[in-house]
Amino acid sequence: MTSERLMHQLREILSSISSDRSQTNVGVAAALAKLILELGVSDKVSRFSILLIELVKAIIREVEKPVRKMLAEELASDSRASRGIVRALAEDDIDVAWPILLRSRSLEDTDLIEVAIKGSIRHRLAIAQRELVEEVVSAAVMAFGEPEVAKSLLANSGARISERTFVRIAELAKEWGDMQPPLAARPDLPAAIALEMLEWAIDGVHEKLYAAVGGDKAKLRRIVLSALDGEKLAGKLLDALRERLDETAASGARISEEDLVLILGALPDERRDLKEVAVSEFLSEPLKIVRATVRSNTPEQFAVLCRAADISKRMFESICDQLGPASLFERSGWLLEATKAFQSMSVSQAQMASASVARKL
Repeated sequence: MTSERLMHQLREILSSISSDRSQTNVGVAAALAKLILELGVSDKVSRFSILLIELVKAIIREVEKPVRKMLAEELASDSRASRGIVRALAEDDIDVAWPILLRSRSLEDTDLIEVAIKGSIRHRLAIAQRELVEEVVSAAVMAFGEPEVAKSLLANSGARISERTFVRIAELAKEWGDMQPPLAARPDLPAAIALEMLEWAIDGVHEKLYAAVGGDKAKLRRIVLSALDGEKLAGKLLDALRERLDETAASGARISEEDLVLILGALPDERRDLKEVAVSEFLSEPLKIVRATVRSNTPEQFAVLCRAADISKRMFESICDQLGPASLFERSGWLLEATKAFQSMSVSQAQMASASVARKL
């Protein structure tokens, strides 16, 4: 469009703004929107077009809020809108800025960051709900540590959140319990943060946290073993497993071999009691049976319970090594007898024999 035509449109807009502006709101907003969109698709950027954009921005600042609101709604979903003008609307009162901040693709990340820092909490809430929020923008909207903004960000599957921002949100979640469920449910929650949350999370979120840390067993095990309070963290993992088992007890669910290796490896040798609890959950047998078979030095009975659970020989040897006699010499003999008994029976035979073992104990 020629500069003469643009100037003609601008003069028409200026002439339509009368002292009784309430009568011309719709017309002014429509005319401004048309002019702005034509500026946005201009073939080249000239000093004239830059000046014209600045003039339009000045007009927008002068018209009443209803005009600005209608203009923002008109431009929010149109990517042709001039970035400079859209940015001016994004910095306006939130009643005007909301649709722009929520939907406009004319805004760049730098625009969103500056509005997040300079604007109100409602400006940040709108940005947090955009269809796509990049990590740098998520960090900016969380700069003030506002729980409501954090919850909006967590609820937005299109929001990309860096580990540093997750740490900031987790710190808030310690005080704001209602933030913990959506935080634990995030599929991109870093394993290290989920593991730390197991120490202080409210009831009902441990299973989600366990799922978050369970994707990389090797990494999780390293985190647990290197933690200052690995024993307590392992106990929390066990609590999470119990919750999961309680919910699926009817289907005969049990701790997986990977779960058990993780917990046994994380617990120190002196916490045999917790190791026994973990093994009893894994074997789906009462704790008293596991303790009786181990402490009464009957490796054959323990082999029956393990074989009935249909576990691998390697897993069986690992459990025996963890729960056998404390003395290395005694444990080697105990393991030999248990392994021999384990290999001498089928799973079906062991399952029939396990009921007999339970009655004797």
